[in-house]
Amino acid sequence: MRPERQQRIEQLYHSALKIEETPRAAFLQGNCGGDESLRREVESLLAFLESPALELAGGWGRVRRNGLRCILPRTTIFN
Repeated sequence: MRPERQQRIEQLYHSALKIEETPRAAFLQGNCGGDESLRREVESLLAFLESPALELAGGWGRVRRNGLRCILPRTTIFN
């Protein structure tokens, strides 16, 4: 993925997070300039990062579940 496209996805993602879910679709439709691939990319990122699995895990990083220490993906384990 080109750096410019990745940056655009990140910008849209962060802006969309500040908007309630109902008007979010209209925001993305208006700000993706007809680029359906871009809109879908941002929507999938929003859906993944707002998924219940991440809420249960307590976000990214180290978490404790039932007394066990768990390391989530892409977590640096060296201090």
